[in-house]
Amino acid sequence: MKMNFITENLRGSRMIRKIFATLLLITISASATAVTENQEKIAQKVDSIQAKRGLSIGGSIRAVHLGSYFSSDQDLDGINNLPDVERTEFVNADLDFTFRPWEAVRVNAMLRLEAGMQNYFASPSKSVSTPWLNVEGNINECFYWVIGDFRQQYTPLTLFAPDVDVIYEPMIFARNRQMAKKQVLLEGNQRNLEGLNLQSRKKVNATLNEVRTEVILARLRRVQVLDFTGEVGNILPNSDLPGASQAANMDKLLASLNMEFWLLDKNLMAGLTGMWVFDDEKSFTYTLHKDDQGDFVRLPVNPYNTEAQDTKVLSVRVGSDVAGMMKNKKLILDAVLEGVTSIDAYDDVSIVDLGSGPEFKIEKKTDLGLATLLTLNAG
Repeated sequence: MKMNFITENLRGSRMIRKIFATLLLITISASATAVTENQEKIAQKVDSIQAKRGLSIGGSIRAVHLGSYFSSDQDLDGINNLPDVERTEFVNADLDFTFRPWEAVRVNAMLRLEAGMQNYFASPSKSVSTPWLNVEGNINECFYWVIGDFRQQYTPLTLFAPDVDVIYEPMIFARNRQMAKKQVLLEGNQRNLEGLNLQSRKKVNATLNEVRTEVILARLRRVQVLDFTGEVGNILPNSDLPGASQAANMDKLLASLNMEFWLLDKNLMAGLTGMWVFDDEKSFTYTLHKDDQGDFVRLPVNPYNTEAQDTKVLSVRVGSDVAGMMKNKKLILDAVLEGVTSIDAYDDVSIVDLGSGPEFKIEKKTDLGLATLLTLNAG
């Protein structure tokens, strides 16, 4: 009887210890979960304060000095009276402002302050400009929009900015070229555009991973007051050669629709791009030019290129990352095949004699262009 009582006490104590151990583990895990959740909430708050809302200011300062000097032992008598020293110095400061009043809306602006050091105290030598300004935002995680300045590229046969790839370029020239690109805000093969950009990226299922849709409405060129002088934008001012004047008679606009379908873990792609580049004939502008007798006559800003552009481009492409489909990280093997057609409409002006005298006859004609591009990477 006594032994049974002792045995029952031992069993009861073991049971109580197990219960206490279980309760202790539950308490520890619950407290750890609470601490982890609190840390995540704190991190989210910090991220919201630092990155999502508020005002951030950055920028860069660029100072350039270019000097050239000339001397010759062959000119002992000083016959050469041309300047033998030439200096160019300027400084510009780019101030970047990013203002985020709400998490889904951002305002980006660049303020550029420029000054020439040769005539620093002259007011015309200093300028203030805004080379970059836009408002962008997103709705959820699948829709993005931007109004103002933006960059974009599609394919080398559609929307693309060719870059200079120089092999064995001396460092001093590479540095100057890269600095010049930064000065005009160029980045890689992206085009700098100004207008409206709408993007949608929607995940469908495991097979069709993503559908990308993008709409662009942009102004490529506009008629500017500085073009009226005949100097700005002209390769050979006051020249009658066609193409010498790059001045614009009309605003040039771009409208495009781009769709891409990404399948099989984004290792297979099919794309379609439609683009329309055209001149706005309603913006045709005239100005006053001097004729050979010195009299002012009313002529277009660029009298040597008065036709409006009307070009439509359609691109279809397919691509595959074969190495990605094979799950081989040591192999590089991908290919893209693209076919493009362009339709360029123009007015064909001819002189016909209908019996009563010569008359101008205008006909709408089109030129059809075809191009294919195969890109293959292997290694």
